[in-house]
Amino acid sequence: MVMFRRNLYTMCDYWPVLFGITFFTAFVGYRLEYYQRSEFLLDQQFARERRRQKDILNNMLPSFVVDKIVHTKGDWKNERKNVAQEWQAVSVVFCDIYDFISIVAAVEPITLVTILDRLFTHFDRLSDRFRVAKIETVSETYLAAAGLNTEEGGESVTSEEAARDAVSALKLAIAMLDSTSKMLVDLKKQTQGGDGATTERRPLQVKIGIHTGRVISGVVGSRKPQYALFGDTVNTASRM
Repeated sequence: MVMFRRNLYTMCDYWPVLFGITFFTAFVGYRLEYYQRSEFLLDQQFARERRRQKDILNNMLPSFVVDKIVHTKGDWKNERKNVAQEWQAVSVVFCDIYDFISIVAAVEPITLVTILDRLFTHFDRLSDRFRVAKIETVSETYLAAAGLNTEEGGESVTSEEAARDAVSALKLAIAMLDSTSKMLVDLKKQTQGGDGATTERRPLQVKIGIHTGRVISGVVGSRKPQYALFGDTVNTASRM
């Protein structure tokens, strides 16, 4: 009995130490798990934000340019020269809405914006289908190009590859013409006496020019960067 009490007293002396060690171990384990969970959530949030930024950039720049921007480790402003490139055989597609001035004058602003949004969104899907890179949209103009492939390089393109890209550009143009003809626009016109207005419904029409040749490409601008094409090939396509 005396021995039991002595052992009990000895254990009571160590209980605070054992309790302290247990509490400290539990606290460290809890904080470690807390930081691991927080780091995991931050990684997930960072990945979502990175995908969101990439989606935004994909609406402004071709996908292969966005990939270079995303994987750039240094200052993008100093390394954008790596995107500038010369291409020997690019098929440029220049699409304009026919009689756009009359459409602007005959429809409401919200109607005009809705028409352009529907049309250019559909053109974006067609460009993806035929593997043609969308370059930009300016007012009533949609500019795209086939043959911009950084993996193959702009100076080593073969005649077969150039012909394949030209066919892709032609397929895109035909699909644009076909889909646009199915879009109807209601135009308001004043009557001859000027005392009323009539509504004329007609299909939307576009003019498309295609030309293949040498171009120079690069990203211009810093606040709102834009991937642009330069050269007589672009000018010729716009005049056709």
